[in-house]
Amino acid sequence: MAGYFKLFSGWKPAPLACPTLYVRARDPLPGAEPAPDWSLPHAEVVVDGDHFTMLEEHARTTALAIHQWLRADPV
Repeated sequence: MAGYFKLFSGWKPAPLACPTLYVRARDPLPGAEPAPDWSLPHAEVVVDGDHFTMLEEHARTTALAIHQWLRADPV
């Protein structure tokens, strides 16, 4: 994780021309600050678990949430 902090130090996201999905974990990591709000245009889905378990024990429901968003008609 420390490598990512160095890699993305000072990085700012730029707007994209394509739809963007923010997959937010419902549970905060103990001792960690909540994820910041995403300031760029996006759709957001909140899934079970925390930063790690949403991709481990809750991987199925996370994948289903993403799949539903991908199948939805664009607004």
